[in-house]
Amino acid sequence: MKNKNAKKLKNKNAKKLKNKNAKKLKNKNAKKLKNKNAKKLKNKNAKKLKNKNAKKLKNKSAKKLKNKSAKKLKNKNEKKLKNKNKRKRMKNCNYKRNKRSKKMRSLKCL
Repeated sequence: MKNKNAKKLKNKNAKKLKNKNAKKLKNKNAKKLKNKNAKKLKNKNAKKLKNKNAKKLKNKSAKKLKNKSAKKLKNKNEKKLKNKNKRKRMKNCNYKRNKRSKKMRSLKCL
């Protein structure tokens, strides 16, 4: 009888221990999985943010470039207009081709 009870107790303890270990292992795996998912999410968010910033920067650069080109074009057009007006004024100037008249031209027409 004593042996029977001892066996039962032994088996009971063995089961408990087995279950305890199983739980530990389960928890360990759950934690690992949780951490893995957390890392994945973290990386995903980091990538999203990175891409967002990259897009912003890209757009910013594009805008800058666009503005730069617009300014260049504006300046080019202004110069053209200036030269056109200059030519018109020169056309209206009546001068003779000697040094004195050139000086006069420079004062009067430019």
